[in-house]
Amino acid sequence: PNQPNPFLAIYQSLQAREILVALEKHGCMGNDQLFYHWLGTLGLGPSHRDLDDLLDKLEKEGLISSEKIEKFRVVRLTRAGIE
Repeated sequence: PNQPNPFLAIYQSLQAREILVALEKHGCMGNDQLFYHWLGTLGLGPSHRDLDDLLDKLEKEGLISSEKIEKFRVVRLTRAGIE
């Protein structure tokens, strides 16, 4: 049977936390490519698809907003993401 990987939720929560902390400490704005490389540097590197899914999840939770500008997904921290 397919069992969920117990470490996957922990791994994803660490990735989400790093994105939110980076946004809060460095101007409340970034882009998907920056986070892709940043998370890789920390040893938390996701695939591009997994990063998109994570950013979608954070956006649905109201912690970030994002928009596509040229080839980048520009991400902004919301008030809820700061709290």
